[in-house]
Amino acid sequence: MDTKQLNKHELERRIASNQTRDTIATNKWLKQQGLNEQMMQDTSPKLLKALQRVEECLTKYFNLLSQSDIKQLQAFRQKMRTDNLRKQLRSSEADQVFKITTRTYRLAYRREENRYCQPKPTGKNAGCNMTANDPALHVLP
Repeated sequence: MDTKQLNKHELERRIASNQTRDTIATNKWLKQQGLNEQMMQDTSPKLLKALQRVEECLTKYFNLLSQSDIKQLQAFRQKMRTDNLRKQLRSSEADQVFKITTRTYRLAYRREENRYCQPKPTGKNAGCNMTANDPALHVLP
């Protein structure tokens, strides 16, 4: 074997090794996101984005969700994890998830914004657009 062929074989081995390493890293990342490679192939991007938002809301904003919202998000997550049910999902179910998660993100933003509102000496909030009766100030059941 001459050196050109040896280099070619070594190069092919390195490429195969790198592809295997990259595939393992990608699959690990997908798993962390609550996905798998089969989901990526046969699921619409809208449903995948909805699943990502479900995972984020259930981990970061669980305390801001109502019981009915929690049940609906968990049911969607379970359908996405089951192959047969995932294939039957329609984009309208993703729309419901987007409504819940958007409402939750807004609520979290308002609460965070209100946290930094400082009262004026007169007792009114300076630069704060929230009132005492605003639902964002109260914990949901």
